Amino acid sequence: QRQAIVSGLRDSVNCFKADVAGVDSKQVMDLLLVTQYFDMMKDIGGNSRSNAVFMNHSPGALQDLTQAIQGGFMSSLPAAPSFAQVQR
Repeated sequence: QRQAIVSGLRDSVNCFKADVAGVDSKQVMDLLLVTQYFDMMKDIGGNSRSNAVFMNHSPGALQDLTQAIQGGFMSSLPAAPSFAQVQR
């Protein structure tokens, strides 16, 4: 099944490149990815039974989220002394 998907993507990229001058494979894949992303967002937004949580997805957001989780974990260490001990 995955091979069929990859084959279909390859065919789509090659057809697009043949029809539109001056684009490379990466640009076509980027366009496909953005199109799929917006299709997914439309589907989630259009479903009244959706239980989705939208989070910031800017380039620095993952690092900010990671730091917030680590900060929360580290702030709980004094309450759990066995975790706070440094192993040597």
